[in-house]
Amino acid sequence: MLFRSPNISNFAATGGPRFDLIAGLRWLQFNEELKSKEGLEVSSGPFVPGTRLSLNEDFDARNSFFGGQLGFLSTWTSGRLSMELLTKLALGGVYQGFQVSGNTLVAVPGQEIVNQPGAIYANETNIGRDSKQLAFGVVPEIGLKLGAQVTENLRLTIGYTFIYLSSAVRPQNLISTTFNPDILPPSD
Repeated sequence: MLFRSPNISNFAATGGPRFDLIAGLRWLQFNEELKSKEGLEVSSGPFVPGTRLSLNEDFDARNSFFGGQLGFLSTWTSGRLSMELLTKLALGGVYQGFQVSGNTLVAVPGQEIVNQPGAIYANETNIGRDSKQLAFGVVPEIGLKLGAQVTENLRLTIGYTFIYLSSAVRPQNLISTTFNPDILPPSD
């Protein structure tokens, strides 16, 4: 979402190229979640044959950026064709929150189902990790739009915008990369 003040300055407004300075506030929300569910039925080994394991893991990352931004909107027109180039840079704070959860359900034939905390990648090394922190962030944005005035009432445009958030927590950063078979539920 972008809150933008009216154009501060229009450097050239007489046909052809037009350059506008843009200033305002930027709010950006970026959330990601990675979930893993795995079901296994054991036929041999240390478990009773027919034992079922259900492993559930959830890695949740939340990022909110709020800051001030400056930019330029450059527009070039030639007859019925136009091109817009948008460049902005925002500086501010990124509120980062993340949480790791996981559990393993063990169903042994003829017994009650046991629910144990932890799984393969969400284990005792990172499970329950729930943190919130504030970090400095930079959000550059570049956009390009091409247009054609087909008729007086019909205008076609095509474009692309690239936005980058420099300080974002991601789910893949929360996964435990250390595999220790001793902590694989069930621990006994």
